[in-house]
Amino acid sequence: MSTKISLDDVKSVINGSNVSEQDRSQIILQLQQRLQEIEEDKAQNKKEREKTQYIGLVSKESLIDNESDGMGWVLKVPEDFELLTLKSKIISTIRYFNENKRKGPDVKSLSDAFLYIPAKLWKQEKIKIVTKESVYFTNSNNITILS
Repeated sequence: MSTKISLDDVKSVINGSNVSEQDRSQIILQLQQRLQEIEEDKAQNKKEREKTQYIGLVSKESLIDNESDGMGWVLKVPEDFELLTLKSKIISTIRYFNENKRKGPDVKSLSDAFLYIPAKLWKQEKIKIVTKESVYFTNSNNITILS
């Protein structure tokens, strides 16, 4: 557990103790440097956020109307994610879950996988399940409505 304390509070504690003036100034200088390093790390981490993309995964069994509409799920993956590996990563996650779960029936379908497999296992494959329940996908002609 970490607790935040201000640098001014630390200075007042150091100034109230039996520490030589030279040691006080050196301790305060070291604390200021460490605080600056932490702030720089935070700023760098914000810049390094990974760009993502969304994938609509439509179930073949639910396709209607000339394979344009159907039920499926929305997944979020890194921008550089190899889409060709998606199927194998989903299958390996399901296998791992079925082999290592504590109780309950095996996961045999995508809908069960997205509902019951914990996010921690999907995260190992860099997949985030946005919709645990299936959603309806429909074909669109990108129509613009003018008023």
